[in-house]
Amino acid sequence: MANLSNQAANVLLKYGINKGDRVLVMLPRIPEWWIFAIALIKLGAVFCPRPTMFTPRDIQYLVNKGRFRMIITNLENTGKVEEICNECPSLSCRFVVDAEIKGWASWPYELLYPAPVSHHTVSDTGWVKCAWGKIFGQWIEGVCIFVYHFTGKFQVTEVLPLLEKYQVTTFCCPPTIYRMLILADLERFDLSSLRHCTSAGEPLNPEVIRVWKEGTGLTICERYGQTETVCCVAALPCLERRPGSMGKPSPGWIVEIHNDEGKPAGIHEEGRIAISCDPRPVGLFMGYLDNPEENQKSFVNGWYYTGDNAYRDDDGYLWFVGREDDVIKSSGYRIGPFEVVRALLEHPAVQEAAVVGSPDRIRGLIVKVFVVLKAGYDPSESLIREIKTFVKHTTAPYKYPRAIEFVPDLPKTISGKIKRNELWEHELQRYRERE
Repeated sequence: MANLSNQAANVLLKYGINKGDRVLVMLPRIPEWWIFAIALIKLGAVFCPRPTMFTPRDIQYLVNKGRFRMIITNLENTGKVEEICNECPSLSCRFVVDAEIKGWASWPYELLYPAPVSHHTVSDTGWVKCAWGKIFGQWIEGVCIFVYHFTGKFQVTEVLPLLEKYQVTTFCCPPTIYRMLILADLERFDLSSLRHCTSAGEPLNPEVIRVWKEGTGLTICERYGQTETVCCVAALPCLERRPGSMGKPSPGWIVEIHNDEGKPAGIHEEGRIAISCDPRPVGLFMGYLDNPEENQKSFVNGWYYTGDNAYRDDDGYLWFVGREDDVIKSSGYRIGPFEVVRALLEHPAVQEAAVVGSPDRIRGLIVKVFVVLKAGYDPSESLIREIKTFVKHTTAPYKYPRAIEFVPDLPKTISGKIKRNELWEHELQRYRERE
């Protein structure tokens, strides 16, 4: 990898990429992603990975906003770049890693190096989780990274045999995938090589944590961070486990929960997650590129506000509530969607659930739930009433869902996160049609 990245760096120099130049990398989980990531870092160029699911419109906006000089991608995605490259004046070079195309720089041509077969992983290369879990931390420790590349729809049934066959020792995936995995007979697989299991992206419900521990003997550790940060809150190995909690601040990070006035919130009082910039922790981003309005909103009086809400318990553990812009304000109450989801997933009939605010003429918004039922359960009005009553007794009564819709599945990103924005837009469109 060191030799290949040196060769790639020399090729990039040939095409005019130097220190400070901005390069967009849009590759799937193939070795070239790692090769060019390291090459660009060695050159001091600005390395910006993006998901391969980006549309031409997404690419055009990003290239022009960030003034990128080069795009590195694969044959499958070159058509998107061709469609918009004439509208991107800063784009001086297009680089393809697995083909030879007129007008494109070609990795196989430059090195007479055949396009290699990919290996395999769950984390997509376009998200910050890939940096956390598939390159920097692991290679600094000298650890082997197991990569699982798939195209099309993710098949969760393929994961457990891979963990067994390749004796994976540390495993991390989003809660959605864990919820799918526990449906399998975990005792059929030899997972004795596993030593540490983690999750990120959204809170895990206690039922999943319990079933996973029964099947593997391991407790899933949760953590919190953003693209703008590193892992700044975590259920660290030295801490007592609190299923459902993000854990406590990582060493070197001062994290508080603030109210709307910028003052520390009380115990169990929901507020904004705030990170102290004095001293500035290693790993906190410097600011949003060419966006002074967003910087002014996020950095206030020596604190960086993440845009997420949480609360702190008596022992200092942090509990995630939701994004500030996801909080549902209904009849004067502030309701975090993840709190409702956590309650819903404790019901024996609920396999998956997503919560959004649905427009309502009287309340402004009501809590609307989309539910995927477990096998053996059928949609019915009596089940809707049962679920509503269950949530009322599991969390604060005002948080119960006033509307429930049963669906066969939920829209998800390639990394398994539920696309709540699509569900919200669906509800908004319905409301407009009714009105």
